[in-house]
Amino acid sequence: LASSSSIMSTNNKLFFLTVQTSYVPGLSSTNLVMSSMLHGRNGGNKSRYIFVNKQKTWHEAQSYCREHHTDLASVRNWWENRKIKAGNDDNFWIGLFKDTNDWWEWSDQSSSSFRYWNSNQPDQSKCAAASVKDQGQWHDIECDEQRPFICHESELYLMYSILY
Repeated sequence: LASSSSIMSTNNKLFFLTVQTSYVPGLSSTNLVMSSMLHGRNGGNKSRYIFVNKQKTWHEAQSYCREHHTDLASVRNWWENRKIKAGNDDNFWIGLFKDTNDWWEWSDQSSSSFRYWNSNQPDQSKCAAASVKDQGQWHDIECDEQRPFICHESELYLMYSILY
């Protein structure tokens, strides 16, 4: 078993790369299996929210945040929810969406189970928006609607394993 690690930085984002390899008798390098996992923000004060007052669909907003910042905002607790709603327009995209199995998950793959749905929400739509008018409570909205959005910017950790 061999492993190596390195820290890389691009676009003001920090990546921690871990490569793990192991030899299994009888398997050639053509049977190489690779896996990677992107770890979201750290718990420190290095994460910040950026409100983007541009009208975009949820997927366009996600792409914009990933290109210019880190990702659409994920919300881990009530305090973070208060932080994202401060001074923002009504109904802005956050990073919560329904996956192909109809499970709600965060765009940045974080494991937060925090939810702050408005009454009678979610209903049938697949993307989430926060509402300033409803004390920051969330609504599910059709993903192709145009809304402003909130990104987060923080350190990312990329764990990358190579298994033979």
